[in-house]
Amino acid sequence: MTDVINYSNKREIRSKTHNMMKLSKLQNFPKKTVNYFKEVKSEMAKVSWPTRKETVRYTVTVIGISFVVSIFLGGLDYLFNLVIQQIITRF
Repeated sequence: MTDVINYSNKREIRSKTHNMMKLSKLQNFPKKTVNYFKEVKSEMAKVSWPTRKETVRYTVTVIGISFVVSIFLGGLDYLFNLVIQQIITRF
């Protein structure tokens, strides 16, 4: 009978400890959140942002390369379609 009581007490102590840890984490949440945003602000200040001219140049480059690749892939698709059609019509 005493073993059951001791086990029950251990369970209660473990439960109380667990609840206190949860409460501690909840109490630290606002501090951690504020600290996180301070660190984000600090890191963002270190970022080397591109100029407007560089941003436009990079954007035009990406669009141009995307267009060329799409033309190339469209051409390959067209050629493969012709080949498959020739194979299908022969058999």
